[in-house]
Amino acid sequence: MSDHIMSEVNANLAVQGLPPFEVVCAMPEASERPLLQNMCLDLGSLPLLSKTSIAAGLFGASFLAFIMLSSLVIGKNRAMLTALFPVVVQISLYSIVLGVTLQGVVLTIASYVGQSFFLGGVRLYLVAFVAIGALVAGYKLLEALFDYGGKLRTHVVGVPLTEAKAPGLHEFVKSIAAKLDAKMPENIVVGLQPHFFATSIDVTTSASAKPLTGDTLYVSLPLIRLMTVPEFAAIIGHELGHFRGEDTEFTLKFAPVYAGLVDALAGFSRKEHELVTPGYKKPKIQVMFFFVIKIVDKLAKIPARALLAFMIDIFARNERAVSYQRELVADKAGAQASSARALITALTKTSFYAELWEAAQAENTNRLNRGKATRNLGTVLEGKARYDVDHEQLEKVIAEMSKRTIPHPTDRHPTIGKRMAALGVEAASITAEDLAVPESSASLLLRNAMALGENLSVIEHKRMAELGLAPPAGRGTGGAGRHLSIIYRLAIAMSGSDSRISDERVRLAEALGAELFPDFEVTDFRQAISYATDIPELEALTRELNELLDSDGKRTVIDYLRRVADSEGQMSLAEQVYFEAVAEELGVAA
Repeated sequence: MSDHIMSEVNANLAVQGLPPFEVVCAMPEASERPLLQNMCLDLGSLPLLSKTSIAAGLFGASFLAFIMLSSLVIGKNRAMLTALFPVVVQISLYSIVLGVTLQGVVLTIASYVGQSFFLGGVRLYLVAFVAIGALVAGYKLLEALFDYGGKLRTHVVGVPLTEAKAPGLHEFVKSIAAKLDAKMPENIVVGLQPHFFATSIDVTTSASAKPLTGDTLYVSLPLIRLMTVPEFAAIIGHELGHFRGEDTEFTLKFAPVYAGLVDALAGFSRKEHELVTPGYKKPKIQVMFFFVIKIVDKLAKIPARALLAFMIDIFARNERAVSYQRELVADKAGAQASSARALITALTKTSFYAELWEAAQAENTNRLNRGKATRNLGTVLEGKARYDVDHEQLEKVIAEMSKRTIPHPTDRHPTIGKRMAALGVEAASITAEDLAVPESSASLLLRNAMALGENLSVIEHKRMAELGLAPPAGRGTGGAGRHLSIIYRLAIAMSGSDSRISDERVRLAEALGAELFPDFEVTDFRQAISYATDIPELEALTRELNELLDSDGKRTVIDYLRRVADSEGQMSLAEQVYFEAVAEELGVAA
């Protein structure tokens, strides 16, 4: 802008037969002629604007060169990355703050010069607003820098389980740590998100804002319901593998810094919303003040965000190369803790069923907005895996498993195919049955898995409300009909009266329920299955149903139960006895 203004001013002076701007303003006559005096006063900052702009540009170019050179020097060497990356980051962050300060100076001078040239006069309060905005941007960046430079921490939607609360789980993890000669994590956190990870970053949880210090192991409650004990052992072994040997230093020093850098970039966006423009009833000058500050704050941070993103992108290449190798090393620990085959089936389950969790979360949001809170989200993924996934789908997963990767909050993992090759596992050895829901899962290590799932569900519902994605508890549009809740329980009690209700029977009961009852909810039906041991006596259920339904409704219930019981060709004796008892209690002919 300074070059453009200066060239136009010099062109106008040339038309009047005068020398260039710098020469004119240096002449003694300039102070004697009001027009020239005003011009020199208003545009005297042009050289300064030009110099500061050049300085800011050179500084930015030097920063980019520093980052690229650092990346080349460090390369794919894990020891170099661990030792030098934190130092490079600290230098870079302070450099970014300095760069933003330079940008603020440029914007302030530009606001003065721009008004002089384009508006024919200077409103000093606007220049002051711009200067204050630049200071605000610099201060907020410094604040972010001190946040980053302090003790790094992350937040996990979950609850910590002490040894007293989960002795079986702690003993299980201890045994694997001892087997691997790995460090036992100080904390174990259980949550709903479908992944596992170990971290040395301080962790805050949904249970408390007080951070957990030391090493933390995160365990996914929905996923352990889908894994056998050997599969779970392999996953835990893999995670603890990051806390033994030379990988320990990387886990302690590089991984937290890199994760914090990514979080710092996201933090810039979060902090942009901290300045709120006052309402329109405020004085005009006050509204303008906040408006200008917000604009300058955003403009000044554009280079900072771009430079930080560039740095993350450059070092991501280094991180990917190292993470690839460290994951393969950790896989060996997982295989040692259990078996290579168990690790591969566990990884494949994690990759595939994590995709189903996304659908489960979307459904939960929809239900919350309809006033229906799921009692136990910890069992929802198991229901989807058991009843919504057929043998053909699992065969397809096996066919594509070599291309799959594992979702992870910080690291990039190699494909399962490459991990299989490294462990010597053949894809042909994995069957659809290996990926199905086991009859006995690793959740048995948690003596209070159901209560834990309920607690995590309350936390998740509250989180969704805080994010504005669902109404607060008690403000929905109404829950499921009480009569449907009773019908679910009757069908489950009848179908499981002589054995565990079969998967095929569940699918049929859901299809018939959707056909006969407009408000039939698959999620609620499956929740009732999860709590089958809590189903009241038949007399209590039918007594309430008699109060809720008319004769036509009761006949529909009996028709539904009959068709469910006949789904396998013939009712068992136990089913027939239960069915006839329901019909008698409802006063409907069986």
